[in-house]
Amino acid sequence: MKKPLVRIILFFGILFILIEVTSFIFIPNKANLFEFGYNKKTKYDLLSEPNNTIDAIFIGDSLIYNGISPMYIWNNYGYTTYDCAIPAATLDQIYDYSEVIVKSQSPKIVYMEIDPAFRDPRNIKLIKYKFDGLKKYVPLLTFHNNWKQIGNKESVNPYKGYKYSSKVKGPIKHRYMKKTNRKKPIIDINKKEFKKLVKLYKDNNIKFVLIETPTISYSTFKENSIKDLAKEYDLEYINLNTIDLKIDWEKETKDLGVHMNYLGARKVSTYMAEDIKKRDILKDHRNDPKYKSWDVAYELYKEKLFQ
Repeated sequence: MKKPLVRIILFFGILFILIEVTSFIFIPNKANLFEFGYNKKTKYDLLSEPNNTIDAIFIGDSLIYNGISPMYIWNNYGYTTYDCAIPAATLDQIYDYSEVIVKSQSPKIVYMEIDPAFRDPRNIKLIKYKFDGLKKYVPLLTFHNNWKQIGNKESVNPYKGYKYSSKVKGPIKHRYMKKTNRKKPIIDINKKEFKKLVKLYKDNNIKFVLIETPTISYSTFKENSIKDLAKEYDLEYINLNTIDLKIDWEKETKDLGVHMNYLGARKVSTYMAEDIKKRDILKDHRNDPKYKSWDVAYELYKEKLFQ
């Protein structure tokens, strides 16, 4: 009876070692590995980028990584931007990611999707935390799509945090943002985390702007509270739900109007790039040989678009 048990233990032991070795191969930009710690390296996609090469950051939840395409912005404006987004992100998670941003990059501006201000971190399911914990120790779960980049000196991530989708599923109806004086309360936990975020970016001399990308899940109840929050901290607030981006809700959203598909993301990305342009704080890097890897990334990005 002992021999079969030993064989089983040996089998799983060897399997674990193989997974760990393979995971290390798939981790992008290993130069950051020791600086930021192995666990963080597997959690934050931004660390696949060379230090101090990202000029503007979009941070938040799935509304960001579905709604803003950094490579579209690169091709049309030459700005290096990145989507630092976590599914169903909470403000404490955004703060953790923000600490990584200020330590690894020197962005001139950070745009934060404000919807997570209404998300209670205490309601996040335990299974999500367990899976995130597992990904820390098994990088292959996070970086399994990096097989195309093995041997690439630049460790290019062709999507820069964006998640392309060509799905089309418009909303049944999209009458939202109805006028009201009511306000959706922001819980105390989130108020404290938000205050920390404001201080973090202020201390690092980074322009911090609140945004809300187009989604039928937003409401004037929320907007009224965010306006108060922005006023309290003297922050800019851009609500793209109240700006006519000419979005065709029937064709340019992927899941009943909650998230943009690629067509909708192009319009959101154009607006945000124009907002950056009018501030006159970033350079166009398209002819800069130091950013040639972004041209390589865009070619890989185009392959995705025309599959």
